[in-house]
Amino acid sequence: MIATLLEQSLRGTFSVGVVWLVNRWLAGRMKASGRRLLWWLAALAFLVPWKLPLLPSVTGRVLPEGKLLENIPFVAKSVAVSAPSGGTLTVSWLALIWLAGVLVFLLWLVVQTLMAGRRWSRERLCTDSRLLELLEDCKRVSGVTAPIGLVVTGQVSVPALLGWLRPRILLPSGLAKSLTTKQLSGIFLHELAHFRWLDIPTGWLFALVNALHWFNPFAWLAVSGWKSFREEAADEVALDGLADANGEVYGETLLQILRADAGARIPFGSLAIGESMPNLRTRMIMIKNYRQKSAYYGVAGLLVAALMAITVVVPARAESEDEILQKQALAFMQLCDDGKYAQAWDEMSDWAKTHISKDKWEKLCSTTRPPVGKALKREKTNVMKMPGVPTGNGNVRNGEFIVFIFSSSFENLTSATEQVGFEKAADGKWLPFAYVVQPK
Repeated sequence: MIATLLEQSLRGTFSVGVVWLVNRWLAGRMKASGRRLLWWLAALAFLVPWKLPLLPSVTGRVLPEGKLLENIPFVAKSVAVSAPSGGTLTVSWLALIWLAGVLVFLLWLVVQTLMAGRRWSRERLCTDSRLLELLEDCKRVSGVTAPIGLVVTGQVSVPALLGWLRPRILLPSGLAKSLTTKQLSGIFLHELAHFRWLDIPTGWLFALVNALHWFNPFAWLAVSGWKSFREEAADEVALDGLADANGEVYGETLLQILRADAGARIPFGSLAIGESMPNLRTRMIMIKNYRQKSAYYGVAGLLVAALMAITVVVPARAESEDEILQKQALAFMQLCDDGKYAQAWDEMSDWAKTHISKDKWEKLCSTTRPPVGKALKREKTNVMKMPGVPTGNGNVRNGEFIVFIFSSSFENLTSATEQVGFEKAADGKWLPFAYVVQPK
């Protein structure tokens, strides 16, 4: 589990680096609404077990080549039940520490969300006809038809969108009185953009990234990057809806919100227009140059995103081949589990068959395999590709070889390592030539 988690975290880290570089290249050229989508790919790279052909596998440990196959086609050592090694204990403690971090983060997230929902569900909705009519006008412009409540309150210092199933816009009472109709429209358009783009459910996706990869600073960087471009993208929608060519009205609105911000008191889980006020300078530059951004760079950004998706998502041919061979290795070991030793011998390579007869193979398997008992669990820990394997007396047999290493548990051997070696035959088929069972 830890090895898989680390490999997943490495994929996500790689994706964050690519997204950061692409965003640096597209700065000032591509609209934020397109650039923020790149961060979705980074989040998915942390969560979805995609293959990464550009990076080697980080799972498992590389065993010394001289100990791989013990120089004979089959080795199965009958041993007494052995205690887990120190390395196994270390991995177990790491897994417990990681799981504790995940549970603490998720518990905190759930508690805070429930408390915020309960607190704000009691607030009375606004009945001011002027504000409600303005909100409906903005919903029509935004293409939003879902019912959205409006709460005017002195308990928040900046406007925010709270909830998704029962959404409501929170508007500070001071701003409701001081801002002009056009400025209020800009706020409503901004918050409605978050709702239309499902930014709150997407925020849960990024929260899951934080929960599972709380130890990786690049996971937090991905969340921060998405939040920044999320706000800039909503700013762009507001500018379009206001037809604010030079951005003066909307820019002044942000400045007034900043002046009214008394510590950014906003409910947990809400999306606040002032959430990225520390990046106000960046947002102001975006507003000023919004109309100058070229569609050409938007297309270029999409092409880069497509290339990134291919790089991160599409499995390499060798990885796909590994998956097929892993299933073949599991099937081969299952034959030995079931006592079908003759059938397992029939599937082995010609080289293996010349070094051990079927009778000798069956006798050896019958003597060494049953004492370890029934196989309880197998988990692949490593895949090794080698240009040669030792054959004894210091000699090496050249060719194409793949060895799958499994962490296994048997009834009478709680901590074991199984290795199944494949060699590529002249006709291109991969056939098993060695099987090793040994204590860790």
